[in-house]
Amino acid sequence: MASGCYLCDTGHDKISDKNAGKVLGVCENCSILACEAHAQRDPNHPRWICVLCDTSLLTAAGITTSNGSSLNSVLTVLISSAILKDGSRYKTLEQFLEDRPNYSWILNQIDEVLVLARKRFTTDITEPFWFGLSEQGQKLIAAAIIIAERFELSEYDLVETLRILLHDWRSRE
Repeated sequence: MASGCYLCDTGHDKISDKNAGKVLGVCENCSILACEAHAQRDPNHPRWICVLCDTSLLTAAGITTSNGSSLNSVLTVLISSAILKDGSRYKTLEQFLEDRPNYSWILNQIDEVLVLARKRFTTDITEPFWFGLSEQGQKLIAAAIIIAERFELSEYDLVETLRILLHDWRSRE
């Protein structure tokens, strides 16, 4: 039996107008099979990365850019050191988008999400975390939320930090 793209098989939208369905590689981070509509090759750090792991990298980048150890939040310790190391490559959303130009549509939504985040992250866990992030950290994590929403990603496919944020985000719509 042939294996298909995990994200196609679970009915997710595409990153771009690329061909969906035909598996072109295995995500370097999580090892799912992915087609070119659900993964991208990072030209500056050659590897095949799926949309799920892009959200993890953005979340980790948001934490490291904000000096994660000083955030003093349970959400900071819920992300693995391996993901934090990879995420530390990105200091700004623009730097991430330079490596992943197929996500440029995020810029159309980022300001709105940043405004909404102030209203949606109001729990004892998410509020201090969100407001403890730097401006760039908020943009990076907002981008992860935008991707998760656009692709209707299950909270259970995401890193724990983003899972908790996304749960609060979706429950306050």
